[in-house]
Amino acid sequence: MNFQDFKYFLTLYKEKSFSSAAKKLFITQQGLSKAIRKLEQELTFPLFQRSHHGLELTPYGRALYPLALEFEDLHQRLNSQIARLQSDSQRVRVGVAMGVLLALEPASLDSLREAIAPCSLELTETTDFACEEAVENGSVDFGITVAPVDQDTFQEHPLLRRPMYAVINQDNPLSQCTQIHFEQLAGESFILASTQFKTYFNFVDRCRFHGFEPIIASTTMDQMVIYTQVLHRNWIGISADMPNIPLDYPGVSLVPFDLEEFPWQLSFIAAKSRAFSARDYLVQDAFVRLFA
Repeated sequence: MNFQDFKYFLTLYKEKSFSSAAKKLFITQQGLSKAIRKLEQELTFPLFQRSHHGLELTPYGRALYPLALEFEDLHQRLNSQIARLQSDSQRVRVGVAMGVLLALEPASLDSLREAIAPCSLELTETTDFACEEAVENGSVDFGITVAPVDQDTFQEHPLLRRPMYAVINQDNPLSQCTQIHFEQLAGESFILASTQFKTYFNFVDRCRFHGFEPIIASTTMDQMVIYTQVLHRNWIGISADMPNIPLDYPGVSLVPFDLEEFPWQLSFIAAKSRAFSARDYLVQDAFVRLFA
């Protein structure tokens, strides 16, 4: 016996007639009658008896009925849970540090989605540290974050390495440099991404390495604020190059730092404990190609 047998039993009880139940079940009346006889033979007791009111349950049928209802409910919940788990197994959740998507062409994300098909891609943009926390606690499967990465906590695969940039008002002589060196920045005032981003700490560390404490005039969560404040206050901004942001500030120049000293490096990360499946390697390789 199986769930289908009990579905026939329950439907026949509700409809009180073989013809009506057969229509509900999309089978022939003869097929339904045969299935009920087979079920009664397996159970070794009758389930239905005829009366002037139509079909009624036998005492055996009445005893079985509430359990059959429970079985029906359990079967529905089981199928629902299986469907959810199947959906989850095909969903790839990726936390992405803010600014990463601005470094990509929109069409490249379409290519990424095609590369990991039939899996679906769910991107969550957040700050660097929140991205890593989500990977660590399992809220997302993978992360795209800014280096450095804690090797004791994460598996890391480097994706992209570009120089960081000084965003400089063109009235400042430093805007004419072809490359910025940290020694040139002592005494300047800066606007940086907030302390929720690694860029802040990476920049401060490099300034201290070169013997001065940077003057942090302001921090922001909005990339465009850096440009506007550089233009209007003559501060120096620190930013990665975001080619998909239109630079509508003609009075601002982007001057690169030395790539080896102050890079903007993105990494694909997973929890240290994660055992990679074939699907996981497919996703990782797709992101590597995306940033190649």
